[in-house]
Amino acid sequence: MPTVTLALHGACRELHPQPSIEVELDAPVATVGDLRRALPGCFPDAPAGKVAALLQASAFASDEALLRDGDPLPGDGRLAILPPVSGG
Repeated sequence: MPTVTLALHGACRELHPQPSIEVELDAPVATVGDLRRALPGCFPDAPAGKVAALLQASAFASDEALLRDGDPLPGDGRLAILPPVSGG
């Protein structure tokens, strides 16, 4: 079972007390989409609707590239979640 270390940024970081989380996935060959589906339970103190919307709008990145839901997880198991940014 793959274990992923996910660095939290922006709004995701505001919803969790730690700067990163470790997520163990059930699938032997997991994808970014599998990780996205596993994440809502990692934010137990945040409103479920807010977490769901944020995760849906966020991008995932390895050290080298932005990843799509169908992409396999990087071999080193290290990713960052990048929520949408707004400002002016």
